[in-house]
Amino acid sequence: MILSRSQNPFVPLTVHEIVSECRGLAKLGVGMIHIHARDEDGNPTWKKEYYQRIIDGIRETNPDIIICVSTSGRLWSDFDKRSAVLDLEGDVTPDMASLTLSSLNFIKSASMNEPQIISDLSRKMADKGIKPELEIFDTGMLNALHVMQKQGILTPPHYINFIFGNIYSMQFDSHIVTYLLEGCPKKAVVAFGTPANIVRDKPLENFNGISF
Repeated sequence: MILSRSQNPFVPLTVHEIVSECRGLAKLGVGMIHIHARDEDGNPTWKKEYYQRIIDGIRETNPDIIICVSTSGRLWSDFDKRSAVLDLEGDVTPDMASLTLSSLNFIKSASMNEPQIISDLSRKMADKGIKPELEIFDTGMLNALHVMQKQGILTPPHYINFIFGNIYSMQFDSHIVTYLLEGCPKKAVVAFGTPANIVRDKPLENFNGISF
């Protein structure tokens, strides 16, 4: 969401670059893509017209790929901006949208996710037929998932993305992974990931050499 060309000269920023990158990934067999839109200046944007152009460009050649859009609270926290992309309709309706289940700190900023915002985003996704990608950065967020399921705000089957490596959140450790998997609700698909700006120069420790 915040990577710049100075950090990574290959990061796609324009609509054309993002679409081209996604098409290339599809040729490699990628079946699901998570999108953060950028404006003409390469800055992150919440505006749905940019997402519309990106989704339309991807589906022109890859209509079956699963497209997940961002509703991140890292740069803007109000509901109207974060939920704008969920108003896309027809052929550019997203298949999925991110839903982070609590607030958290990053190295230089915070992602604000108030309980009411999380609930409102979840309900709007359900109304629009958009599946939430449940982003879990720490163990308390897994507990929040169970609570929201009991409240009927989130309904299974779930798609859960456990994200490791942020210094203020959970780290990739075999004990933590075991805890998370044992605590998952039934009827859930689970993925593991790290923030895109985390760069590792050696395999992750304490997990039999498995690295991401």
